[in-house]
Amino acid sequence: MEYINGKCPQCNGNLQIDNSLDTVVCTHCESKIIVQDAIWMIEAEAAANAENYMAAYETYTKVFKSNPNHWLAQFRRGIYKEGKPDGSQPLFSNVLQAITDAQNTIKQLGLPDDVRTKANRYFAVTASEIAWGIFNLAKYYLDEELQGRPYQGINFVFENFKDVTEFCSEVIKLIDGYTDDESKMIRLNLQRVIVYSSALLCRAYVMQSYDLQISVVGYPLSWKEEYFDKFDQALYEVRKLDSKFEQSIFLDRLEPDNRYDQSERDKINKNLQDQALAKIKQKELEIQKKKYREEHPEEYKALVDKVKRLERAMGEKNKTLDELTNKTIYKLQHERSELGVFSGKRKKELDDEISEKQKEESLLRNGINELDNELQALRKELKKTG
Repeated sequence: MEYINGKCPQCNGNLQIDNSLDTVVCTHCESKIIVQDAIWMIEAEAAANAENYMAAYETYTKVFKSNPNHWLAQFRRGIYKEGKPDGSQPLFSNVLQAITDAQNTIKQLGLPDDVRTKANRYFAVTASEIAWGIFNLAKYYLDEELQGRPYQGINFVFENFKDVTEFCSEVIKLIDGYTDDESKMIRLNLQRVIVYSSALLCRAYVMQSYDLQISVVGYPLSWKEEYFDKFDQALYEVRKLDSKFEQSIFLDRLEPDNRYDQSERDKINKNLQDQALAKIKQKELEIQKKKYREEHPEEYKALVDKVKRLERAMGEKNKTLDELTNKTIYKLQHERSELGVFSGKRKKELDDEISEKQKEESLLRNGINELDNELQALRKELKKTG
């Protein structure tokens, strides 16, 4: 009896499998597992790790033909179809199709939500690794171009950065709404790829040809604009989790020409980026406010009503204060000022009355200040939610 490490084709749970048996039962979901399929899966993974991609594809295919419901084998064979997931050539369409096919199988099997969630995370992790591989390869080709050792041309490099950016944007959708730490880290890795690839894709490059002619190469502004939102949103999300991430990185939002020196170009682009990130932050705040209003309608209404009551109370108190200061007290002071030298008794009566009214005025002002402080605090809270 010998045990091997395997995974359940239904729930993807880790298992210890007795390879002397024909079938075993998953200890997690109690589904039936064909031992030979588990052995083939191990062989396929070993082939892939050894960069024998054709063997990996063929072995995953054997598993899938043996068990068409084996969504993990279906996904893995789709990755290795007609290419290599090591960055040697773009496989993005294959990967996305493999994910869709595996998801459809999971849906048809009626597997529980937690299995679907784990599968989507697994798909996203694998796709992230592929994206980083192709990004790094494209960056290597770019360095070769800039050092005068062209491979397939600068446009080939740009196309790779373009494909990486769009691929990562699609993969992120797999884990939209997932709030667990693992999904956050996966999303963070994908967004970092978007930031780096978009930044390199939109840059203007100073190129020198064999005859020493200098030129500025890059996509026109009208073409680059479609990547601004992807870059801005990804950078904003990454910095929410890592505030120190690439403080000096920014997208080139200008035409690729010689109208600006690099220092001026960088300054303009930084200002444009700061404005874009500020808009995203403001938009996020508005979404949060709307969500709060929808989820807490009674609390929001109570807050609005309380602000209105305090505003009315403030208006009434200010009106009372105005009448007390500018009418009552003023009238008493005016009357006293017109009394003659022989009106001492009346002056004393007026002085006492004025003093009482001024005490009343002071208390009223203090009450207004306290009310204003409470009102300002409520308005601040209301601003956060509405």
